Amino acid sequence: MLKCPGQDPQFWKPEDVVEVPCARCGYKVEFFKTDARLRCPQCDRQVANPTVNIGCAQWCEQASRCLGFEPTALDLPGSSGEPLVKRLVWGLRMALGPEDPRVTHALRAFEHAQSLLQQQDALPRRVLASVLLHVQPSLAPRLLEEAGFAPDEVRSIQRAATTLHERKAAHDRDLEVALKADLLTHEEGGVADTVHRTGAGQQHT
Repeated sequence: MLKCPGQDPQFWKPEDVVEVPCARCGYKVEFFKTDARLRCPQCDRQVANPTVNIGCAQWCEQASRCLGFEPTALDLPGSSGEPLVKRLVWGLRMALGPEDPRVTHALRAFEHAQSLLQQQDALPRRVLASVLLHVQPSLAPRLLEEAGFAPDEVRSIQRAATTLHERKAAHDRDLEVALKADLLTHEEGGVADTVHRTGAGQQHT
């Protein structure tokens, strides 16, 4: 499949690249339209891009083929964090590559977690984010920050993702739901079954 023109920089317009002043030091940080957050080169503060978007993926009927998932289907029951998790999915795909079996596994587990959350009393954002990141928890701090999660959430979700990655016993409701979603994914077999754990922060083989 050819690269989507909306995501290909050669088709971008001048307004797709913007400069946003750092709130701390005033340095102008240059963003592409697909950048959610960047660190200021001058003071290292996280700077959010107020114009972030992923092009036509929000409405294009071919988005699922282009991205490998349906962006409009990422619903967060009872939560206002839907854009954050969408950004997290996008960041994971960019970090690991769209063909990586870990991404496929994470997205399948994500779908199971969504279904389980309809019946379980758990925190949707923590469950869904930890399920997505458990395939490579070492990426959690960067991807969570770039997606816009608060610092306390970053720490909590990273711990949950690492616990899930190591398949340790669940000690709270969020982890119970996340673990069940992951187990359901492994039971499906196929691509998801090729993903196994070799220790937190290491790559799956």
